[in-house]
Amino acid sequence: MVDSLERSLREVEERIGSKALPPQLRMIRDGCREANRHPWFKDVPSPKALEVNMITSAQRQRLPAYRLAATLSQRRRQMVDRNRASRWLSVRELLSVNWLSPLDEDDLFELYGLTLVLDVLEHEAAFGPPHQYGLAISGRAHVARFVKGASTVTVYFDQSPVTFLGCHSAQLAIQEAHLGVRSSPRRPDIVIVHQKGEERHIVLVEAKNSWRGSYLSDGIYKALAYIADFKDVWRSDLSNPKVVLLVPEDISLRSGVALNSMSVVLVSSFDRAAFAAGIKTALSLNDGVSDHH
Repeated sequence: MVDSLERSLREVEERIGSKALPPQLRMIRDGCREANRHPWFKDVPSPKALEVNMITSAQRQRLPAYRLAATLSQRRRQMVDRNRASRWLSVRELLSVNWLSPLDEDDLFELYGLTLVLDVLEHEAAFGPPHQYGLAISGRAHVARFVKGASTVTVYFDQSPVTFLGCHSAQLAIQEAHLGVRSSPRRPDIVIVHQKGEERHIVLVEAKNSWRGSYLSDGIYKALAYIADFKDVWRSDLSNPKVVLLVPEDISLRSGVALNSMSVVLVSSFDRAAFAAGIKTALSLNDGVSDHH
């Protein structure tokens, strides 16, 4: 079980990089490595699989350490099980210790939007599973990267293009020109960057969890502000839409309105096809433009 845990942590580390590995996981990783280097472990062959009788035997031991090891091994066994019920049990345990803890419904809707983006890129845009993942933690870079052929699509969550693209921000420039004003660049919910050689296309996704008309109007105005603030991002990119506003309403474009004529488009969270069309059009991933079919 120590070997299995170390292998899993190694896979996580390879996916997200050593610097992005949370302190708790680094501590567990180091503990596993230290245990495996101990003389008592070196000479003991590692079992190919954890059998039920092994756990039962440990549970019957008089020493508390064996019983604790049995409990932890049983939990570990459930977590690595590919059974659907076991996976939900793992999610519930992560929620219970605040490893997964949306603060409110708006946060949850943003996470839904991120999940939808990743799923659309994998399936509708035909990139397949992400080539690389990153955790949504402080100091992160991207949360996912897709690669196929000459195309690379990188997804950022709750980060400013100023940080990862080094682009100009009109708002930040005004803030920094004044004393007594705290300067901080704006962070869209999701930024997707498609790079193909020298060609680059970028789209922002904002998730607005509200049915109120005034809230939607504010969302549209915010999207237009993003376009003005980060206009340098699209200096050589004439693609539309530049911002996709994801809302929990039955909204769709009027008949005859071309998707690529709108700098901001509103899409219902219930209309996956429309959302996929907006993302693919914005990133020039439609048939005949992208490597993917």
